[in-house]
Amino acid sequence: CIERASSCLMCLRPQGVLTRSQRRALRELWPDYGIDAGYNVTMTAQTLQLEFGDDGSEAATTGEARLILDVGFGSGEETATTAEMFPSCRFLGVEVHKPGLASLLKRIRRKNLTNVRVVRSDVITLLADRMKGRVF
Repeated sequence: CIERASSCLMCLRPQGVLTRSQRRALRELWPDYGIDAGYNVTMTAQTLQLEFGDDGSEAATTGEARLILDVGFGSGEETATTAEMFPSCRFLGVEVHKPGLASLLKRIRRKNLTNVRVVRSDVITLLADRMKGRVF
């Protein structure tokens, strides 16, 4: 379905049905890897740095970790694989589809990744309304 938002067109997928394991992943893993991007939330480079925390890497302690925005990551397979290959980079996955979010959360846990966080949001809204200053 096509909806009009912020004077541009975007495509929103139907949400589908969450499996029991996907519901559990969202409930149990979101507090560790999810970033809430509600209406009253503003993200800056500093708040994202806090979300990732100090993973002990040199990039984290110097604040020089590269932040990669992954928009519409689907099941998260490529996101998790790429994050595993580049542990010094930080990955922020943006997705509206709950089953995809849950799948990536499960991959993050299974691969023990510390450099991935996820946001449930439309990317246009996220970049236009929720992020302030230079983040990427």
